[in-house]
Amino acid sequence: MTLRPARLLLLVLATACTDGTDADPADTDATDSDTLVDPLAFAVDAPGPYQVGYRSLELTYDPPADTASRTVGMYVWYPTLDTEGEVGRYGVYAEATGTLLDATPAPDDALTEAHGGRPLLVHSHGDQAFGGDNAPLFGHLAQHGWVIVSVDHVDNLLFANVQPTPPLHWVHRPSDLAYAVDQLEALPSDDPLSGLVRTDRYLVSGHSRGATTVWSILGAQFAAGNESDWCPGCTSDQASEVATT
Repeated sequence: MTLRPARLLLLVLATACTDGTDADPADTDATDSDTLVDPLAFAVDAPGPYQVGYRSLELTYDPPADTASRTVGMYVWYPTLDTEGEVGRYGVYAEATGTLLDATPAPDDALTEAHGGRPLLVHSHGDQAFGGDNAPLFGHLAQHGWVIVSVDHVDNLLFANVQPTPPLHWVHRPSDLAYAVDQLEALPSDDPLSGLVRTDRYLVSGHSRGATTVWSILGAQFAAGNESDWCPGCTSDQASEVATT
């Protein structure tokens, strides 16, 4: 697992101040793959110039402080100039409405040139949710040139939640995010998403329990290997109960 600087996302969506001259998405010729659009010219409270590409991947890795491998679903939203194609799905949960499955990533633009690659948001879902449950926000950001990655935190999902919460759950969640970024960075060179984003710096966001995951990936410490450090005299079930309160 590669540790990288992360930045806490404090403001998810802001309203831009405009002088009335912002570009209109309707004026953008998004059908010409040679057209370079400028997402910086669009007000952030309006639809961006891109369509939303979407990929779902499977991530298998060996988390720290655990002897078993872990496999999680990984979702990626990204900008595209494609205008038609198949709609994807968020695992067994829902159709990925408003996305184009395996669409061609948009070429570099003013945003990638200014940022040194497409900016990346990594998101952690809440308790008993799933990786695509904030899809409208992710799609909006992708329209403005961002790449967004979210995962299904296995054992804490809408249709698959383990109770009581295992102690290693608090290690697995941030590990899922860190390894997802690793996988995005390690895609083979012939993969359309290879080299698409800047992965040495990225934003992280979380909903509800995902906020705990955000603090963890930012560096908060957790004594996963020794329950007695944070719940003296507790059984595993008791320690799990303490950890969730």
